[in-house]
Amino acid sequence: DAGGLLPDTASVNSWTQRVHEVDAMELLEVQLCNQTAPFILVGRLRPAMAASAARRKYVVNVSAMEGQFSRGYKGPGHPHTNMA
Repeated sequence: DAGGLLPDTASVNSWTQRVHEVDAMELLEVQLCNQTAPFILVGRLRPAMAASAARRKYVVNVSAMEGQFSRGYKGPGHPHTNMA
């Protein structure tokens, strides 16, 4: 891919699995990346944001395409990020 990572060529992976098929360890890894890490980073950014002269300050956390509500259909695949 564009980032130099090898694509997952397995016929079954979390992109095709349903919620009862995704391994709990993969769910936890995704949660650490998509929720826990940003939570910690935002906490550490607070002093820098408070020091800014701007009246309003924002952090926008974008974790997955599934967080786009304008999509007409959300399939059952990749359920551990479907909650984004």
